Amino acid sequence: MRAVSQLSAQSIGEFRKAVAISRGLEHLAPDFAMLAIALALVALAGHASAEPGLYLATLGGLSPLTAIIALLIGAAAFSSASRLGAGQLRRVFAWGAMLVLACSGMRLVGSGGMLPDPLWQEPPGPNSIMLLLLAALSLLGRRRSVIALGMGLGGLALILSLVLSYGHAAGGLHGTEPATMLIAALLLTAALCRQGHPAVLRLMISEGTTGKVLRRQLLYSLAGLWLLAVVLLHIDASAWAEAAPLFVTMLAVAAVLGIGSTIGLLAAAENARQRHLIRLEQLSATDMLTGLANRRAASAYAEATFHAARRHGRPLAILMIDLDHFKRINDRHGHKIGDEILAEAAHLFRSILRPSDMISRWGGEEFLAILPETQLAGAVKTAERLRQSLEDSLVLPGGSFVTASFGCAEMAPGDMDLDDLLGRADAALYEAKDQGRNSVAPMLPPRLQSDAASFDSAVA
Repeated sequence: MRAVSQLSAQSIGEFRKAVAISRGLEHLAPDFAMLAIALALVALAGHASAEPGLYLATLGGLSPLTAIIALLIGAAAFSSASRLGAGQLRRVFAWGAMLVLACSGMRLVGSGGMLPDPLWQEPPGPNSIMLLLLAALSLLGRRRSVIALGMGLGGLALILSLVLSYGHAAGGLHGTEPATMLIAALLLTAALCRQGHPAVLRLMISEGTTGKVLRRQLLYSLAGLWLLAVVLLHIDASAWAEAAPLFVTMLAVAAVLGIGSTIGLLAAAENARQRHLIRLEQLSATDMLTGLANRRAASAYAEATFHAARRHGRPLAILMIDLDHFKRINDRHGHKIGDEILAEAAHLFRSILRPSDMISRWGGEEFLAILPETQLAGAVKTAERLRQSLEDSLVLPGGSFVTASFGCAEMAPGDMDLDDLLGRADAALYEAKDQGRNSVAPMLPPRLQSDAASFDSAVA
């Protein structure tokens, strides 16, 4: 139960941390949106005043049309983050940006456009349109939407690819300058800040197996894709036939590493789970004070042992043990001393009984011993040995001795279930108490009462 409680507390703590991260990201969204809006406004002012430095000419420049689209998407992100207009402004600005992007796409394919010609002097390229479109679509999606999250992450992945291509002076940028990538990254980040679902974040930060697998697979996937992209950029198209085996080998190695890592983590998790299950099973069957089997475990074992002995015709005996005047011990010396007496008595009983015997705490100050392959005479001798050892070993603070009463019973041919045997042992225990306690009393089956004389001679 302690392990389960710790696990529950850990899960609750992880979820609270994920909620805090989600709220923190939402608070950052207006900042990223305002940065993008500021860059777009400055770029437009730079074009109006013919100041190249204002529209980031050193980073390739931000065209007027790209700045207008970014301004609309930034306004949508800011209104979404600040909860203005209950989402109406967000949709208006986002749809406005998508309309301008649609016109840009029509212009690229030669279908003309609905905007004034001066705005088409530096139209955005296909990759720029895709980046801004993904940002607008992510903002149009519902808050904490998986689809919107995927669009935002796709946009950031496209930016990483463009950065890699740009760094290697590769073709295919199609008008996507660093300035455009910068403002698109700000817009996509602002859009993603509203998609931080606590359940997803909890999986990513979890110390459990699932979180570790996700983080490791994400790391391997990103690293593998990045390395493969670097290799592809360095391979000449004419030499692809020679490089193909190396490419395939790298893919296979990456797959094997990923699968092997996952298998290793899952195997370790399964081993840990089995150990926890075993531990929980032990805790559910163990009395925490004495370390003996509890009543639930003892009942199951006694039931199985009873039916096995009855089926094979083997002897079986049980001892019902009750510490004498235990309530008086608790009242005079306190429950701490009482608990110590119970634990010491349990240790003493277990040290004397055979490995094949089972001793359990039946309830309160009562113990139940199950003695397979034992007849009533042997059970009485064992009980007497336990009684004498207890009286000789355990002494209370005041100097008085700890004693116990023992009831013994043997399985009889007429016993149909365990309750018959337990009932006779319990009756024998009451008889031992009536005899003045600190004694051992056997109980024969009713039809064997006539053989009591022969039994007394066997004990002697």
